[in-house]
Amino acid sequence: MTVTDARIAAVTEWETWHAGREEQLRQPHDWLSVSGYLWLPRSAAALPGLPGRWWADDDGAHVRAPASEGARLIDPDGAPGEVLDGEAGEVLDGEAGVSVGEAGSSRFLLTADDVLVEVVVRGGFYAVRLRDPRTETRSASDGVPTYDYDPSWVVDVTTEVYDEPRPTRVGTAAPGLVQVANAVGEVSFERDGATHRLVAVGHGPSWAVLFSDRTSGVTSSAWRIVVVTGEAATGRAVLDLNRAVNMPYAFTDYGTCPRPVDGNRIDLSVTAGERAPAGRSGVPGEDAPTRVPAVQPA
Repeated sequence: MTVTDARIAAVTEWETWHAGREEQLRQPHDWLSVSGYLWLPRSAAALPGLPGRWWADDDGAHVRAPASEGARLIDPDGAPGEVLDGEAGEVLDGEAGVSVGEAGSSRFLLTADDVLVEVVVRGGFYAVRLRDPRTETRSASDGVPTYDYDPSWVVDVTTEVYDEPRPTRVGTAAPGLVQVANAVGEVSFERDGATHRLVAVGHGPSWAVLFSDRTSGVTSSAWRIVVVTGEAATGRAVLDLNRAVNMPYAFTDYGTCPRPVDGNRIDLSVTAGERAPAGRSGVPGEDAPTRVPAVQPA
């Protein structure tokens, strides 16, 4: 295979990968459909646009609703991208609850008008995240803009595996909310006469890097994420920055995505991967509706 043939093959593979990424985003209940984020109170109360009455306590999140409201309980372990409709799950008639771990989420309920209700826990607080297939974000989307594929941004990295994962506090896209990232090691590479070192997060052999760079908040979102490929445990791996993608907060005001570990900034213009979504700055707003409450609402 000639150099030209190899480049054409690489570009074609990347285009196929990105087309799949866009197709996933367009699914009825993927990230382009997020339409709300509501913190749960400690006492049962109605929530705007949702059936029944909701609350959270030490045992988890709860809802109580009659069958006449048409809400359906959804299998939390359904296949990613599964298309849900009015026949999914069983009709809720009475009370149901779910327990979720910190930084976790669980599909829970489908309303009569096909809004998927997820239960999440962030910063110790229970909330529900709503996914409505009719959002303008989804209907108006014509794809995610990207930089042109550039093979020079497929970089070999040297890896350092930590003896034990290091729990690390990080900020998030939601003002006032802090999460704990699982730092598992470091990756480093040389470019333009400098060494660039980044902390990777993940579990076991699955590593990812959240980073910012000189394009962040200008032509790309404030920070992006890229998966480390290869075998990090061997001391060598690959970082294909053409596959750096926007996190959910870049598409919606309701994101609670973790920020990069302090210091994870590449002092270069990484003109590879996804750009900021059309019509959005790619920078979280300080008045985002996901601002964490000081205490779980009464």
